[in-house]
Amino acid sequence: MSDDREVIEALKQKERASRGYADWDAWADSATRDLGIGQDFATALQQQHGIQLGTLSPVPRGSDPPDLLTNDGIGIELTELVDEKEIQRALRIKRGQTDRLPYRDWSSLELRDALARRIREKDKTLIKQPASVKEFWLVIHTDEPALVPAGVAASLSEWVPMDCQQISRCYLLMSYFPEYGRPVFPIPVCGSA
Repeated sequence: MSDDREVIEALKQKERASRGYADWDAWADSATRDLGIGQDFATALQQQHGIQLGTLSPVPRGSDPPDLLTNDGIGIELTELVDEKEIQRALRIKRGQTDRLPYRDWSSLELRDALARRIREKDKTLIKQPASVKEFWLVIHTDEPALVPAGVAASLSEWVPMDCQQISRCYLLMSYFPEYGRPVFPIPVCGSA
């Protein structure tokens, strides 16, 4: 019975954290969110690409980056690809200030540019912790409703690998699709690790 109450409370917390747009990974507790995204990523990576990650653990707040660490020394930094303007529009809907539903179409170029910006930002701000992190991976997660696996694959087919100083691997993790689970796409980078 206590398990049911815990599940119900967790779902209530998730509802409170909802921002009304692209919020598959929205959780009130960031440690729960990070570990959940990390576990989804590890599962998708193994199922779709045959890559097995070590055991994931959250990094205590204040000690990150990275957000997660595997027992074999891979630091995983998480970041979200979302249109902040559409989140603000969803909040205005909740307040009754607009009735236009939030939605963003992404061209292939806009998607590649947004991914490149996230990668550059994170590559500049990460600070390697040599004792615990052997290499940094960046996982960009998204629940943008207009992004579908076939479109993302087509966009990434034109991707030109970026030079990175700290990030050795990068992936795009999408939200849940019944036919795929959570698709994960490698984003080629030329990393230092």
